[in-house]
Amino acid sequence: MHAVFTSEEEMMNFYLILNRFVNPTTYFVQRTDVERLENLRKTLGLFQRFTSLFSTYQSMGIKPLVEGFGLYMMQQTVSNKERRLAAEHVAYQTRFLLDITKDIDQAKALSHVLASHIQNVKYLLEKLEGKDGSFGE
Repeated sequence: MHAVFTSEEEMMNFYLILNRFVNPTTYFVQRTDVERLENLRKTLGLFQRFTSLFSTYQSMGIKPLVEGFGLYMMQQTVSNKERRLAAEHVAYQTRFLLDITKDIDQAKALSHVLASHIQNVKYLLEKLEGKDGSFGE
């Protein structure tokens, strides 16, 4: 159990409430705590998988992007209108990549936070499975 919680019950309540925020549709149908926690684990896993992509990202810089764009722009069959549109698209993508690379450290930190929560939810699921789906007895 994570040290921030004073009891397993407190931890369970926290993650059930978190699930309500993360997956509000799971409360439209009657579900067990195990089902809700499993749904939360899967959702946090998807979030963590997304954020962990940033920890493996290796920027090759803008040069290959510009070189590839330059080769496209040199084609005789590309009209001026297409060139302007392509330039706008490349500028947008370049800005997006630069913004992402500036915040990679935050994405890595978020990935670690999500991994910690996933471990806590797995802990609760193991406890529940050992007690036939009930908690705190």
